[in-house]
Amino acid sequence: MSRLLRFQLVQALRQKAFVLYLLAYAVIITSECLSFRQNPQNDFAKAYAGGKFLIYSLQLQAALIGPLFFLLLAAFAINLEKTAGTFHLPLLNGLSKKQLLHSKLLYLVILMISSVLLMSLFAFFVSGLLNGFDFVLLGINQALGNILLTLVPLLTTCIAAVLLCLYTKNVALTMGIGLLLLLVDNLVNQFMAGFVSKFSFLFYNYAFSLYNGRPLPAKELPRGIGLSIGYGLLFYFLALRRIQTMEY
Repeated sequence: MSRLLRFQLVQALRQKAFVLYLLAYAVIITSECLSFRQNPQNDFAKAYAGGKFLIYSLQLQAALIGPLFFLLLAAFAINLEKTAGTFHLPLLNGLSKKQLLHSKLLYLVILMISSVLLMSLFAFFVSGLLNGFDFVLLGINQALGNILLTLVPLLTTCIAAVLLCLYTKNVALTMGIGLLLLLVDNLVNQFMAGFVSKFSFLFYNYAFSLYNGRPLPAKELPRGIGLSIGYGLLFYFLALRRIQTMEY
């Protein structure tokens, strides 16, 4: 399984989509940091002053575009291989279906965590170089806490992406369904946040990264973590059941 995982990670770098994704966000982060420095009295700049600028980089990936991109990576790793007829080939080399599923999940999770951490580090150094590291260390504890919290629902998002890919036939269908679900979720979160927070793990991609503009009450932390873990386990077992019943 480790050999397959290494191969997939190398392929992700060769396809350049992941690298271009990071470069695009690096440009956005640098641009916003320069903008905040030029106009520090701006309300937006004040909201992300000091270490909170790391939260801005986190929000870029926790909202609509980030999950959609991780879904695209999952579609490349699963749907493209199913279309090409190569998805089952590792099974011929002695890999079990469970190991095949684990390799796909780990591949996506590693890229997701790498993306979040790399962009957070980049935001830290860019802000530190432009504003001074003493400035960027202000509020850094809160930012680190939000990063760790947001990784939990993002992990569940990755498992959900793999599950969706296992049930769909091609990349276009996967992305169409994924985009529709994320757009509906984004819309509902804006107008019925209190309602969806009771059952939607996707809500906490926004809430834990403070994307919805309101501090998350401490009493909602256990609910958000519990929902994310619960859905993650459910999606994992559904994905395992699906791959076990797939015929090649």
